[in-house]
Amino acid sequence: MTFFAVIDPHLGGGGTLACMRTRVLAASILASAGLVCAQPGGQSAGPAQPAETVELRGRVLSGQRGVPVRGAKVAVTARERENVSAFTRFNGSFVIENAPVGEYEIGVAAPGHELLRKRIRIPSGRPLDGLDLQINRSAVITGRVLDEDGRAVVGARVEALREQFLEGRLRWRDQNSRMTRFHGGFRTDDRGVYRIFGLSADEYVIAVRPTEEPGLDGQLRFAAAPGYYPNAGSLSGAARVTVEWGEEKQGIDVRLVKAPPTSAHGRVSSPDARISCSPCRFEVYRRDGSSVRMVGSRSTTERGSFSLFGLPPGRYLAVARLYDRRTGRQAFGRQPFTVSEGRVEAVEVEALAERDIVGRLVLVDPPDSVGDESGVWSSQIRLEADNLDPTETRRTRSMFAKVEGMGGEGPFELTAVPGRYRLMAFGPKGAYVEGIEIDGRPMPGSKLTVPRNGISGDVVLTMSFATGTVRGTVRELEDGESTGALLGKGGLLPPARTVRLLPAGEGPSAHPRLMGRVREGGFEITAVPPGEYEAFAFPDRAGYSIEDPRYRKKLARYGGKVEVKSGETSVLDLQALPTREQFGQEGLR
Repeated sequence: MTFFAVIDPHLGGGGTLACMRTRVLAASILASAGLVCAQPGGQSAGPAQPAETVELRGRVLSGQRGVPVRGAKVAVTARERENVSAFTRFNGSFVIENAPVGEYEIGVAAPGHELLRKRIRIPSGRPLDGLDLQINRSAVITGRVLDEDGRAVVGARVEALREQFLEGRLRWRDQNSRMTRFHGGFRTDDRGVYRIFGLSADEYVIAVRPTEEPGLDGQLRFAAAPGYYPNAGSLSGAARVTVEWGEEKQGIDVRLVKAPPTSAHGRVSSPDARISCSPCRFEVYRRDGSSVRMVGSRSTTERGSFSLFGLPPGRYLAVARLYDRRTGRQAFGRQPFTVSEGRVEAVEVEALAERDIVGRLVLVDPPDSVGDESGVWSSQIRLEADNLDPTETRRTRSMFAKVEGMGGEGPFELTAVPGRYRLMAFGPKGAYVEGIEIDGRPMPGSKLTVPRNGISGDVVLTMSFATGTVRGTVRELEDGESTGALLGKGGLLPPARTVRLLPAGEGPSAHPRLMGRVREGGFEITAVPPGEYEAFAFPDRAGYSIEDPRYRKKLARYGGKVEVKSGETSVLDLQALPTREQFGQEGLR
């Protein structure tokens, strides 16, 4: 893990006291990026510095106006090594006296700006001077939330949604998730004013979720309906708000309409005698095009009942969750329902307890190198839920299992609530999942459905070692900044690259290990299942998804096609994909 320090040299009382007094805004931004406070004195305590160090000098400038950024934290880091760091002065300059020689990562963090990370090569025998680092000031969207009569709506939660392509689907995601963790979300004040900060330059939809009215357990009441900028009642009717780096977009006011006189009543039942859902937590989500947004949540009554008042007409999902602390068991259930004016909807949600999954992991022709001297080998199996869908079940420890086998077979046991999952296996080294069977019936890909009554037969997961290898070289951008040009800017290196293999057409399912790090212009990926793939050399901070069909066609010329055969090595020569910054934001829309 990479560590930074947050110490304000302009405050008295030493580095530690200043660290404690750093502004909340700066602390939340740095903490969200995994940055922590260091020891006094600007240098981290810990292992001795590398044998050879040099002086590193440069400036931090604003990417919009080129003006100096004062008080920015600049740190040189490497895995398993402590960082050396400094703060910028009034003119944006910094000096790191004991910068280690070699290839490292340099990071810049400043309140109100994006977090910057770049690779750097620090030469031996002489100071490194003239290192200019540009950071972008974050964007801000601000406005008011008003009711039908123009009065301020207090305490409403406001979100900036951005459309992203994740795991094969377009999704609307709240881009303030980091700030939400530290501030409890962005909410309107007593004037109905909201201010969303820390945004990247992009296009957003402003969504408002009004506060829930006070009520008894089992009741959700709303005085106003959820809304979108400027006065839309659904995502499809919302206007887009575009912001550039450093821009503060003002006057983005949202007017909410009065909640309609609708009602729905339901009950959460737990038919399993092993667990009781009285009371339990229920959540309500609204389906709006490609978006699934939470409306509200509350506990049911002691009898498991709930009532909903003031929901706009539309499609919804009721989700019930329960975790029994005494037994460690959980229950989960969800039920779609529709809200219409003039009709009371009845909703019945069954919260089902976990089901046992028993199976075997079978190795096909394992090599002699698998296992210890006694022939015992180990592997890990896990069920992956769709964690990008807020209405799905949450990951628990019971969805992981360690397999210890002898020879070519090893048993495993898992537990999971009924639902849809992806079954994944890791190890032994060099193996991949060739297929999954339930009672002799092959399952498509790695998908596994746990039905209402559980899986009655054995789950047999087969792993094969009949793999191939893909290796090759990666060329930097021909029309962008070349390696030489970047090295001329004080030792900065091109963005770190990772080559990913994506199945072509109906090829093998994607595997998290089908990637390799680019080092000194070359890469190698071993244990690749036979099949046809497309290969891309991805920068670490691309700013877009290669899986997005809107971008895939435009970026096809950077990729390479390869057919992998068992026991053979395929060679590729790839051109590096650009970052969004290099490509140009408009070029990817």
